[in-house]
Order: sequence, then C-alpha cells, then structure tokens
Amino acid sequence: MHKKSLTFLIDDDEIFVFATKRLIQLKNFCKDVYHFSTVSEAIAYFKNHKKKPELIPDIVFIDINLQAETGWEFIDNYKEMSSELAKEIDIYMLSASLSHADLLKAKQYPFVKGFLNKPLSKENLAQIFAS
Repeated sequence: MHKKSLTFLIDDDEIFVFATKRLIQLKNFCKDVYHFSTVSEAIAYFKNHKKKPELIPDIVFIDINLQAETGWEFIDNYKEMSSELAKEIDIYMLSASLSHADLLKAKQYPFVKGFLNKPLSKENLAQIFAS
C-alpha cells in the first residue's frame, strides 16, 4: 500500500477527532494528520499553502454538521479553489446521521469520494487509505 503523506480532519467533535487521529496513527495509514475545528481555518490553510504539494493533504475528512459552518461551505470553497491547488484531494463527507438528501448532494461533486457514517471503523479507513 502506498502510504499517504497528509490527512486533514475538519470536525469540531474533539472525541471523534482524537479517536480517528489515534486510529490513523496506530494503523500507520499516513505520515501526518492535521485537525481543523472550523471550515474557515481549513480554507485559510489551503489559501496559504495552495502551491506547496507537500503541504496539501491527500485526503480530507469533513463533518457535514459543524457548529459555525457546514461541511457544504467547505465543499463550495474547495470547488472554487481546487484548480489553484498543487494537487487533487480525495474528500470524504462525514455525518453522525446520514440523510438521503445529503448523500445525493455529495454525489454531485466528483472530488467527494464518499459519504460516511461516524464513527469511522478501521475497516473504513483501511479501504480509504488503500485506494
């Protein structure tokens, strides 16, 4: 398996972030995991590092239901700036309660590779990081 260099978790649930980050590290799925609590923080990071492929993640996991902003706001911002980024990113939308409408909406974006129920299992992660 080709090891991913960098993964982002965009989620405001500290317990989920801790558990997911720990699982990724324990299973050695990728070299580094960055965490952002808000969409604004993540978008600012992308804007500041868009031409540096080593600082752009391979995978982004984003919760659809954040306190201040939604995962959809991230998706809309990403769509606008994706052509400026040094590499393509696989994005996975996350939710504690999957809705059919959200699932259909996610399918409209080719860079959204999946819509997953929280919490993530080691099997989910192994499949994602193996692709």
